[in-house]
Amino acid sequence: MAATTQDAHQAVQAAARFMQEKASAFPGGRVPRRPDELALLALKVHPVFLRTDLPALGDSAIAAAIIASSRDFDARGPDAPPRQ
Repeated sequence: MAATTQDAHQAVQAAARFMQEKASAFPGGRVPRRPDELALLALKVHPVFLRTDLPALGDSAIAAAIIASSRDFDARGPDAPPRQ
């Protein structure tokens, strides 16, 4: 099922909230601290928070998915459609 605009908006918010609240799940506890950097990363990785298996994943698995999604986004460029 395709994500709606509202789903995508909620996913961006969830991504930002996760990174703020679960920084310890990331290597070295490193996540963006500046609001603009956090917002940009949340936009890049929001598809992670549209995954149907997300509730079954632990914090470290979600953090790993965020890192992979960010790297994938950067490798493909901003004009490529998001992978689900």
